[in-house]
Amino acid sequence: MSLTRRELCLMLPALLPAVAIAEDLSAQDASLPSATWTYEQLPVDTSPGGAETRPVVKGKLATGELLEVHETVLPPGGMPHPGHHHVHSEMWLVREGTVELNINAHAIGLGRVV
Repeated sequence: MSLTRRELCLMLPALLPAVAIAEDLSAQDASLPSATWTYEQLPVDTSPGGAETRPVVKGKLATGELLEVHETVLPPGGMPHPGHHHVHSEMWLVREGTVELNINAHAIGLGRVV
């Protein structure tokens, strides 16, 4: 069976949903699996300044969004790394102590949490 260019062009819109479904399935395959960890199972990385960082999870959600979660314990007056700019969203949860963040060149102090 031979198709003309015109017939092929008429068939293309019908094929596009199949391509989109295949892309969605491949994105789901690359997403993070459900899992549980204990705190002791998390590897510890210690920076030269004494900050201890434990990576919790890094990968893609089923929706395709990137997600990274880690815990960092800083010594008094310590920094996890030199200042830098993120193009994505970032959230901080301060469990104990006081932290100063610079957001758009403005110092913002997060109060003491005990």
